[in-house]
Amino acid sequence: MVVALMITFGLHRKVSMHSAVSAGAVVILMVAYGPWLALLASAVGLIGWSRASLGDHTTAQVAVGTLVGIVAGGLLYGVLL
Repeated sequence: MVVALMITFGLHRKVSMHSAVSAGAVVILMVAYGPWLALLASAVGLIGWSRASLGDHTTAQVAVGTLVGIVAGGLLYGVLL
């Protein structure tokens, strides 16, 4: 969330925090409990689709949010292990 907020407010670029949090959560669950939880990635896709469909974000904003969640969530969890 901190990284997404820094991009949104620091660079004045909107990032989908819903996508970031859901993608980060999936990565953390996969690391903690196994790769079979990659099935939850479909939920991340649905969340991104809903944000774009509602007009709250563009496809690019959803994609950046997803990447931020994957990288920041995965790295932070890896460091904390």
